[in-house]
Amino acid sequence: MVSGATGTLDEAYQRLHATGPEFGGYLSNHGPMAAEAMVRRGHAGRVHRWLDGYMRRLEEFPRGSGPIGASWQDSLGDPRRVADWTNYSATAPNAILRTLPALDRHLWAPSVTAAWAATAALTAVYAPPDPAGPAGLPDPPPGPQAGEEVFARAVQHGDEHVIKFADTATDVYARTGNTEALAAAIRATQLID
Repeated sequence: MVSGATGTLDEAYQRLHATGPEFGGYLSNHGPMAAEAMVRRGHAGRVHRWLDGYMRRLEEFPRGSGPIGASWQDSLGDPRRVADWTNYSATAPNAILRTLPALDRHLWAPSVTAAWAATAALTAVYAPPDPAGPAGLPDPPPGPQAGEEVFARAVQHGDEHVIKFADTATDVYARTGNTEALAAAIRATQLID
């Protein structure tokens, strides 16, 4: 990232610093991840305007009740301890992949295991009984800038889930050349209003 983009990301993190990790009945605050994806993919100039709208939905960072300690199992699932868990260490599945290089190696396996468990649980809850086949997916844009075009559409859409999904799909496409990943991102853009 160029220094101006890095400054934009630092400013975004500063703006989001006082917001809670959840809002509106346990919806996750994806602001930091969406802002990071936008900056990393060349859309730093749109971050602050996007945050202006997104932050209206967020709540203040909750007060903690005390550090998570040796009896951490007693705190599992207690929504009043969300601030305490945030201070202890928690993250989302795709964030694990971005965070691993900064972690001590002994934390890699448990972090990936936790991400895998969370992903499997979400997939089990939300997977449709009959997923759409490739024939039901829209055509991705042609050409060498296809990934960039799909991500730009996600930023234009503005939903944090669409942005995060397109970020991951663009990574998959860059690694594999599989255009179905881009088609799935476009379909997510169509499905999420």
